Amino acid sequence: MNTPLLETKLYIPPLIHDRVIRPQLIKHLNEGLLPDHPLILLSAPAGYGKTTVLSEWIHAQKGDVHFAWYSLDPTDNDIVRFFTYLTTALTRFIPGISALINDLFASPTLPAPIEIAAVLINPLNSIQGSLVIILDDVHTIHNPDLFAALRFLIEHLPSHIHFALASRSDPPLPLHRLRARGQLVEIRLHDLKFSKNEIKNIIEQTLKTSLNDHDLFLMESKTEGWIAGIRMLLLSKFGKDNLTGLLHTLSGQQRFIMDFLSEEVLNNQSEEIQTFLMQTALLDRFCSQLCDAVTMRLDGKEILEMLERMNCFLIPLDENRHWYRYHHLFADLLRVRMKQHEKTNPGEIKNIYERAGAWFDENQHYEEAVQQYVQAGNFTRPAEIVEQRTIDLFSHGRLHQLLAWIRLLPEELAGQRPGLNIYQAWALAFASRPDEAERRLISAESGMENLDIQLNDRMRMQAEIRAIRSLLAVISGNINTAIGLIDLPKDCVPKEIKFAYSVHCWAVGYGHRILGNLDAAIDCFEEVLKIGYEIDNLYTIVSGSVDLGEMLRQKGEIKKAEEIFRSGLHRSTQSSSGPGFIGRLEAFLANILVERRELNEAGELIERAISHNQQWENPNHSAYTFLIKARYYFALQRYDQVKQAIQQATDWIENAPVVSSLQSLLALIKVNLWLATGMNTSASTWLSRQNIDQIPQSKQLNESSEVLFLAFAKVLKAEGKHQSALELITTVENAARKRQRILMLIQALVLKACTISNPSLALPILKEALELGLPRGFRQVYIEHGVWLKPLLESCQEITGISEILAVVFQSQPSRSSDNPLTKREVDILRWMAVGFSNDAIGQKLFISYGTVKAHTAAIYRKLDVANRTEAIAKAKDMGLI
Repeated sequence: MNTPLLETKLYIPPLIHDRVIRPQLIKHLNEGLLPDHPLILLSAPAGYGKTTVLSEWIHAQKGDVHFAWYSLDPTDNDIVRFFTYLTTALTRFIPGISALINDLFASPTLPAPIEIAAVLINPLNSIQGSLVIILDDVHTIHNPDLFAALRFLIEHLPSHIHFALASRSDPPLPLHRLRARGQLVEIRLHDLKFSKNEIKNIIEQTLKTSLNDHDLFLMESKTEGWIAGIRMLLLSKFGKDNLTGLLHTLSGQQRFIMDFLSEEVLNNQSEEIQTFLMQTALLDRFCSQLCDAVTMRLDGKEILEMLERMNCFLIPLDENRHWYRYHHLFADLLRVRMKQHEKTNPGEIKNIYERAGAWFDENQHYEEAVQQYVQAGNFTRPAEIVEQRTIDLFSHGRLHQLLAWIRLLPEELAGQRPGLNIYQAWALAFASRPDEAERRLISAESGMENLDIQLNDRMRMQAEIRAIRSLLAVISGNINTAIGLIDLPKDCVPKEIKFAYSVHCWAVGYGHRILGNLDAAIDCFEEVLKIGYEIDNLYTIVSGSVDLGEMLRQKGEIKKAEEIFRSGLHRSTQSSSGPGFIGRLEAFLANILVERRELNEAGELIERAISHNQQWENPNHSAYTFLIKARYYFALQRYDQVKQAIQQATDWIENAPVVSSLQSLLALIKVNLWLATGMNTSASTWLSRQNIDQIPQSKQLNESSEVLFLAFAKVLKAEGKHQSALELITTVENAARKRQRILMLIQALVLKACTISNPSLALPILKEALELGLPRGFRQVYIEHGVWLKPLLESCQEITGISEILAVVFQSQPSRSSDNPLTKREVDILRWMAVGFSNDAIGQKLFISYGTVKAHTAAIYRKLDVANRTEAIAKAKDMGLI
């Protein structure tokens, strides 16, 4: 569920009809449009016309200058709310930026504010022409994280992008540094004060009269050029009748003028209008329908139109004049008066907030509804909203909003509502806070015992509690409890409670996966995916897709796995770049593409996965992505990048709890790197720290230990301890055959063939591995053993698909000739030629253009003194180049 945004906050205020043109301020503001002027600051007390000046500046602009407006209020201190509105204001100039930031917030753990700000820099650079981002009423925000993000934005803005901030006080930004660099345009109190001539102009426009010089001097000195005070003065009944007499009786205290004239404006209205003003002033913004609901009248539209005609401090917030607010100073006065009024009308303010909450609720503005209800002291309906909207919020990646709502509700309320406890537990479980979630479940169970709850509701709550505990068993790493889920009754979570059933089914599937029961796990994950599409829950779709696809991959069905992954990605990115949790889906698909050596797309997916993971910070997802990145670079033989990716994965694995299979995969990739780069000593040192004295039976192995055993065996083979290596490999092989883990079986057979020293015994084993994997699309699993496999591979050329494996293996070997006239790139091209690839295909494999391949080919012919491919290949073999 996406809470509707209030477009009125992004509406550029219209020009007022009796405005005074102030060309000197427009000229000063235009100086802020020069390149490398990131900040324009309007800083002055309330009522000095900052907003009006900005509106006038915008409407006076000509040329290629764009403006985005965002009016702030205290509710914008929330990071998510602030950036959601900011990017919505920018959507007209950067299509898709709002969806991008929404995806960033689809996370239980929000990124750091500076990371959020950094996401905006590149899109801003794409804007053509100058853009001014105006933030009005900046003094209403005080969140230091927001100012840290603003500081980052201002310091890194493209030269044609500018911020204009209007505030009653200086914001905590690096103003001194910007001022010293000449990069700050400032408009302050002395700039905004109305001069004598400007005061004269506004009096003539408003009262259709003029003042003598003495009275103008009094007006200027006593109002100190304060436009709000001037307007209040002119609106008062004394201003209309005897402005000169009023000027002589006023003191020069600005606060007194504000209080006195506000009172005059308010008291000049009828009693019913005063009541309307006081009641509606409790709202930050309002429309005629909301006014009718709050005041229990039917003439809100007519009253608002009248107040606007009277220029009674009513500010329209959209072009259609549907939403309004009062001038802040006027609203402050009205609220004070309302509190005084309530002394003789107890409970009226509470009732107003209650009626406002009901209106927002009915019109599906749930965020505003919750806020109004809470101000009314009504926590029951907000609790119901949380209970009703939890799953919908989560399915759209809006867990942070749900957690924010939960924080608004008093803890004692949950003790009276077991359902609220349960939905809070859902949120906390998805946010990876298992201990807090369990406490909520215990409280829910206690409440169910003490309250009279209908049987159907009790059964539903019990089912949801069971599902949440199933989820907690897996995410908290409680392996024994996770495995124990397999033995629970099939109907312990009824299928009718679909979301809860999908979560429990996923946890049971994970238990089967741990034990190696792939078919049973597949059945569970297929059910999860089916439910995900039925209830249109993106998280359920992604979770089901990832785990079902991974089980199919382990069974060797990588084409089916790819279809599952791509289908899940398509569904998750139909309306945006996708919520953060799809990063894991992109990483799993990338792993399949690495295995098939479709490396261009694999690399793109990995980078997208890393970006999405930053939006949904889960250590398992991030660690896995960096491990696949390491595998990707290993396939490209870029070993420095492999090492870097391994370190990034290690940082996640060592600093957060992750599943054991990731630790085993990390060990295997490290071993591959050490052996590929001649660091056998490092591999041996690592192995010496492992406990491999007791080799378990195949039935005792699980997914994690199988991967770890392959890493042990590789190091033992490198050390020449072939028999010990074969014992481990055979154990893995037997387990893989029994459980139909085709991928693991291929890996075991390939390593076994490399380890057996007798070629006549090793060759049939390798051929079995090739015949199992090549038709299914496996490639990299063989190439990773290239140094050891090369002699055997040359004896398998009759097997379909072997030519590509041979070409890559040859490519990875150094030339044997000390008299080599060719460059490394030319040798690479020759090796691909030797296995029959065309120039176009060679270009694709080496990520170079067709023309570049032709140029290298010509150089090869010239250097080897040959006329064609056949002669080049023959001579290169004679010279030991390939």
